[in-house]
Amino acid sequence: MQKQAARQHLIIDRCLFFFEKSLVRSFDESIKKTLNVLFSKSEKAQSNSEEVKIFEQFNLLKKSSAGTKDPLLSIIDSMPDEIYKQVRNNEEEIKLSLVNDEDLEITLAFTQLESVLDIKFTKYLYALEKRFKVIYASRKIDKFNMPFGASSVVWVYSQLFDLLEVSIKTKTLMIRELTRLLIINLEGMYLQINQEFEQAGILPNIKFEYKNLISQKPSNKSTAQRAAEQKNTENPDSKVESSKQNDVSGAKVHSENHTVNEIFNFLSNRREQQIPVENINAPVNVDADTLDKVLSQMPKNRGIGRQFKENLLDTIKNTTGVFYPKLSPQHQNAMEVMGLFYEHVQNDSNIDQNVISSIDAISIPLLRLATANMKFFEDDKHPAREYLENIIQASQKWHGTKVVDDLQKFSKHVAGNFDGSDTAFKTANEDLTAYLEMTELRAQRAEQKWVSVSKGKEKMERARMRVNQIIDELINLSIPHFIKQLLLTAFKDKLILVLLREGEESPEWRKIVSTATCIAQMTHAEMVRKLTPKQKIESLHHTDLIMNELGYSVNDKTNVLLNIKECSLAVMDGKDEKEIQIIDVPSIKEKLPISENKKSAQITKKNEYESLTEEEKSQLTRFKLLPFGTFFDFNGDESSTEIRRKLSWFSPVSNNALFVSLVGNKPHEQSLSSVARDMVAKKLRIVEVEKKEYFKGVLSSIYNKIINIMGIPQAAK
Repeated sequence: MQKQAARQHLIIDRCLFFFEKSLVRSFDESIKKTLNVLFSKSEKAQSNSEEVKIFEQFNLLKKSSAGTKDPLLSIIDSMPDEIYKQVRNNEEEIKLSLVNDEDLEITLAFTQLESVLDIKFTKYLYALEKRFKVIYASRKIDKFNMPFGASSVVWVYSQLFDLLEVSIKTKTLMIRELTRLLIINLEGMYLQINQEFEQAGILPNIKFEYKNLISQKPSNKSTAQRAAEQKNTENPDSKVESSKQNDVSGAKVHSENHTVNEIFNFLSNRREQQIPVENINAPVNVDADTLDKVLSQMPKNRGIGRQFKENLLDTIKNTTGVFYPKLSPQHQNAMEVMGLFYEHVQNDSNIDQNVISSIDAISIPLLRLATANMKFFEDDKHPAREYLENIIQASQKWHGTKVVDDLQKFSKHVAGNFDGSDTAFKTANEDLTAYLEMTELRAQRAEQKWVSVSKGKEKMERARMRVNQIIDELINLSIPHFIKQLLLTAFKDKLILVLLREGEESPEWRKIVSTATCIAQMTHAEMVRKLTPKQKIESLHHTDLIMNELGYSVNDKTNVLLNIKECSLAVMDGKDEKEIQIIDVPSIKEKLPISENKKSAQITKKNEYESLTEEEKSQLTRFKLLPFGTFFDFNGDESSTEIRRKLSWFSPVSNNALFVSLVGNKPHEQSLSSVARDMVAKKLRIVEVEKKEYFKGVLSSIYNKIINIMGIPQAAK
């Protein structure tokens, strides 16, 4: 194990040299280029005030960047250790980029930088990810937590940019220059890092061309063919596995195509079986170009309801003058399937129905693509399909929030820029993905604050329980009542503070426990005789210090010490507690004995669990096994609307579960027993969020529905 760890660090240290060199060089060059841009802008300024502002930024950047080399090297050196530490802890989600709460403009600029690097160097990063998975064995490694990946580059620079005392506008300008430089400088670095892994014998068969990209001849092969050939060169034995995977992938595509074709066949056959309406004039077929033109002229922002086809035919009649227009079977099938999909979405309770307006906005572009080419139904990677999946999933994940309303802005952008191709959907997908990622990041930060608060409460509760245990043992001795109250106030408060700040292993904790024990023994008839004068004096002195740190008055401290001495002398003389002359200390107030508090809490928790039925206990077990982040719909009664919340955490100490709203605020706490009862009573429902296969699932549902309508036996499926 030690040899393996040493080997990991040795490889990473060697690669770190290339990483540092490229990042330092790129940063230095970006400073120079940004300074040149600022100087040029100041010369072209329209006014004196504008020139002064720009030149001020020029001087600030020049000054604050002068001493950034050492911090940059320090940040880079700490990067692999941070990743290694978190990977060892098996953290499920580690994102190194954008960890600081930056201004939105800076955050978006860094997000764009990360996206550009990830796309530009995808083949190198793919190889690196595989190799790091070998180094870190079974630990979870992905592009977000991989050393030297795009996220790591952005993380390093995001830390460094905090040190630059310049405006947001200057920082974004620097990031743009940095992006251009990194695209050039990082390629050589990734080649060198991958070569280091090859020489170390870590997956040496993963190959890519170490040639200048300009000298490479264009290939006539498709992207899929090139990817398959590249994968086969990684490992000769992978050809068989690749063949198997292609078979599976092919079978999956074939299965989807089969479902679509069967749906279209069923719809066509059903229409043929219907009794045709006799017309004096024969209907005229509408060609694809005419249909597309008419669709483009139809009113925007309308759904694909039951009357859509009739309205379309009326529009064709009014536009073309054809009195009896007729759509081709393929066009009719496409419209009917899209209409069935629209109905399915409207009836889905898991979907926020506000998303319907976003689907209405793109209904015409969707129909134009669906009627133009079968690829829309057969290819789940079609940009329009991907956009549809994105907004459907967002309407589930962000159910009941303003995020769902914001989706309409992206759909309106698609509708306004749609030109018959899928370009508008591609652009919308990129913008929507960036927006949802930013929203998710903000929600995670907000949620983490509430989880931290809850964990802080639990930590406090644990500290109280531990301190109560110690104090309880001391006050169970036959000691005067005043000493018990002193232990329950000053010593208890101090022990809780030290336990929270320093822990049980700290010298301060042990010293206070020792002092509390000595004070209790000083006022115990038998134990007091075993204490030395030195122990008594030190305990009294430490008690005085403790009360001083807690803010007790001088008068109270003096009286407490006199009372301790009086109690000690009284028990040594064998006096009864009633004979002890106690000076009244207002700040040492009467408190409920700890044993009664603890006993009451334990009985309450025990009674709560025992009062559950077997079904409720089963649901409680199921709930405890659910991962944090699971969605729930809360429904108090029939008249109230459902509220969707996310399970963030539950405490084994307080037996309370913490839920937050989907955007990470409005915390809601509920006891685990109450959760179990509500789950059985259907007041609390687990929500399953689709994983971007919603359209395919609807096609399967339509397929089964049509089979039932046609009366085909189940065996025929």
